[in-house]
Amino acid sequence: MRLTLFVEGGDARYAPQIDLDHISPALHGHHTCYDNGEHGDRLQMSLHHFTPAHARQLIEMLTPIAAVVEHKLKVEAEGRHVRFKCSCNLLGLLRDTQGEALEDFKTHVAEKAVTA
Repeated sequence: MRLTLFVEGGDARYAPQIDLDHISPALHGHHTCYDNGEHGDRLQMSLHHFTPAHARQLIEMLTPIAAVVEHKLKVEAEGRHVRFKCSCNLLGLLRDTQGEALEDFKTHVAEKAVTA
């Protein structure tokens, strides 16, 4: 079985893939009609013959994805000046406008993406 993960915001061409040998996948779909006229759908995927070796393979596959830092912007005001604060704990320089602080934040995210 080949498992492909399509990471949110990522490029599907470079989606991480892993071969999980000797696994038997099973997909179950359930559609339920209730007495009150409502309907419900549920999908379940089962992996049969899963071993600790498969778990290690998945951990190795997921570790780089988990290590990606998501940068979130927060703007802080100090007197008449503003600066960005990123969720990775980096503080930007004091700027006169929010636009300048935003440009600093964009530069920070772009630099981190190149080094990652």
